[in-house]
Amino acid sequence: MRRSRGAVIATAVAILLVSLPLGGTSAGGVAPARPGRAPQAGLIQELNYVFIPDPANAALGKTVTWLNAVHARHTTTGAAPLSLWDSGDMVYQQKFAYTFTAAGQYPYLCTIHLQYNMVSSIRVRDKVNPPDGPAGTVFTIRVATIPAPSDYVYDVQMMEPGGAWQDWMINVTSMDVQFDSTGRNPGTYAFRSRLHRVSDDASSDYSPPVTISVTP
Repeated sequence: MRRSRGAVIATAVAILLVSLPLGGTSAGGVAPARPGRAPQAGLIQELNYVFIPDPANAALGKTVTWLNAVHARHTTTGAAPLSLWDSGDMVYQQKFAYTFTAAGQYPYLCTIHLQYNMVSSIRVRDKVNPPDGPAGTVFTIRVATIPAPSDYVYDVQMMEPGGAWQDWMINVTSMDVQFDSTGRNPGTYAFRSRLHRVSDDASSDYSPPVTISVTP
């Protein structure tokens, strides 16, 4: 009888924790997941029908490496419609790396074990500077570490205090956008962005939000 995805993940995490040294991190640099929080990913292990950690956060502009830690073949393949990367079949101890240059949420899968729901996602947040300031402060939201490549743009949404998400800066090609808080009400403003391919209207999911605080 096929086990549920939750049971498979729990078993995989238990195996991974047993294999960790006393310092709490494997030789490959993977820390055990903490409840309710996706760990910062440098290395993701491909186990039996799961990716660990699942899901994972990656800092903007950082490279994520997948390691096939079992003898079964696996892939790490960016999900449609963007389909940004595909490792091909990975054998035991083989690695594959991909650098996330734009904020967004990027679902991916193992094409060999999709029937076992071997799927996950990488979450990449924007960066803000400064984190807070009085009305009149100009805040910088970094959405990418490179200008948008040909056929790609960045879309940025904003949520005002007590409001809902709305399109704010669409079809951006620069790495940064600026929020001028002159005349804005005090409170917390949230921002999120995505990578958008123009030719076929494919896009990542929007990134987890980042916030700035406009003080009185």
